[in-house]
Amino acid sequence: MTIQNQLDNIQKNITQEIEKDIISIAEKVSEEQMIMLENRTLSGIDLYGNVFKPYSESYIPQKMAITSWRPGDPVDLWLYGDMLPDITSKTRKTSNGVISDIFFGSSIENDKAVWNEYLGRLFWGISEETQGDNTEGIEENSEAKSLFEITKMYLKQLNYSVK
Repeated sequence: MTIQNQLDNIQKNITQEIEKDIISIAEKVSEEQMIMLENRTLSGIDLYGNVFKPYSESYIPQKMAITSWRPGDPVDLWLYGDMLPDITSKTRKTSNGVISDIFFGSSIENDKAVWNEYLGRLFWGISEETQGDNTEGIEENSEAKSLFEITKMYLKQLNYSVK
């Protein structure tokens, strides 16, 4: 084996290790986003940091019969407890780089989300306004306050230089 072949093999192995690290970081950041999304939604705050629109008068009795929710509590989009836990993610390598998708695992829960969005309760997504608001439970003892800082934290854990 020539020196050039050995160098090519080393570069290939390093590239594969870096790709694994990037996929791992993307998976962890996706998990953090899902936690932020659920925490923010359960606190009654929408994508832009506003309080959710109230439940309709016709819906309130159903909500009260099934949950411990009472008028005056935050609108939390929680009824049977199936929608938010159904949020999942998939990370994959593509020709454009590593991509993570966050989505609902079932069409039923997706339809509930679409209905809430239609009603003006914009909860799906992470905005600059709310990305650091609900970092409880994220990487215990973390100082991270934004997805960018969370990503930097994971890069540092893998010994990458981060500025």
